[in-house]
Amino acid sequence: MAYDMKNDNISLEITIFSADIFYSNLKSVIEKNVRGDVKWFNFKVGYGFLNWNNKRIFVHQNEIIKKNGSLQKKILLQGDKVEFDIVQDELGLKAVNVSYLNIQSTLISKKNHQRQHRKKVKK
Repeated sequence: MAYDMKNDNISLEITIFSADIFYSNLKSVIEKNVRGDVKWFNFKVGYGFLNWNNKRIFVHQNEIIKKNGSLQKKILLQGDKVEFDIVQDELGLKAVNVSYLNIQSTLISKKNHQRQHRKKVKK
């Protein structure tokens, strides 16, 4: 903002951002309430991939819905059955609203998951 004392005017400079910035977060829903299974999930980095119709679908831990207000860490185990919605964003297909169809992941603690992972790696 600038003030011109001679003409007693105030000028305002407005910067308009590219529409790409605002629309990049918009996602189009591809499918709703589909079922698939966990291909792999790394709880340390917080993401993994799901299998659905022979396609690999990205999943982030923030998209996992906890049941009954559970305080356990949101993790998925390889082979877990899940239900989710699929959206298309700027990076590809992504799973959102992911919920468990089997109870295995909701009962396992982070420590037990680490132990299981180490056993698989050592074999």
